[in-house]
Amino acid sequence: MEKITQAEWSAIVEKLKKSPLPIPPSFVANLDDWKCRSNAGRALYSLGDYDNAIIVLVSVLDVEPNLDDNPEEGFSEAEHKVLCLMCMVDLIWGMTKNGDAALMYLNQALAICEKFTGTFRSQDPLQVWQKRLDILRKMGKAEQAQAKEQKGWHPACHKAQDEVLDIAEVRRRQSQAQDKSGFQAEDLLKGIQNNLGQK
Repeated sequence: MEKITQAEWSAIVEKLKKSPLPIPPSFVANLDDWKCRSNAGRALYSLGDYDNAIIVLVSVLDVEPNLDDNPEEGFSEAEHKVLCLMCMVDLIWGMTKNGDAALMYLNQALAICEKFTGTFRSQDPLQVWQKRLDILRKMGKAEQAQAKEQKGWHPACHKAQDEVLDIAEVRRRQSQAQDKSGFQAEDLLKGIQNNLGQK
């Protein structure tokens, strides 16, 4: 596959800027950073722009993620790659029903989940496994899927627990954010009211 040209990339970034998705510019700024291409490809997929999504996602398929990368915030390289592979699975299966190609990318995603010992923020590794079983069943290989399901699968990585906050914790965090910024919501409301009063 040919590399994405700078002109093609600029057009993609411009399209994403105008999209309803709140994508920080730094997330898609650098064509040479495969994680920016990962972000852009997944965003295009979410927007239903499958032609451009495939072009961008294909550009990261040869990337070997650093399995030691496990940041406290944001996605690890392993999760970036797995998310891209899962988009490719959905695109291939949705457009062509090519089970063998879909399974190839699923197997790559599962291999990363078996090696990476860190945390995923959004992708549950067990959903990758479940997707593989689902594709096998849709391919008419229910017995194979059942045998694999009975055998089980245990990834090395895990999904971070979703935070559930009570109202007291939300207020505490808001208070901390206000203290750090030196900005109060009440000040904003007063400013808006003043502006409205002047008009």
